[in-house]
Amino acid sequence: MMPIHHIVSEARVVHKLADTVFRLEFVRNGYQFLGHVPGPLHQVLSDLDVGDEVRVEMTPYDLQKAKIVRKIPKLAK
Repeated sequence: MMPIHHIVSEARVVHKLADTVFRLEFVRNGYQFLGHVPGPLHQVLSDLDVGDEVRVEMTPYDLQKAKIVRKIPKLAK
């Protein structure tokens, strides 16, 4: 069986839908999709808000859903 290679990219939070579900959009092209925070990261990523940038993983078989793997820190100005 061949391994599934995940697509890793950066996205921006557009809207918070439920407890751990967010509407996201790719930073590069604006394509919108759903993203969720997996169980072990609930406590770490509990402070996500609209406008935050995150790193996501998605499978090439379904480009409508993604897993949020980490928050990208904002640069200090």
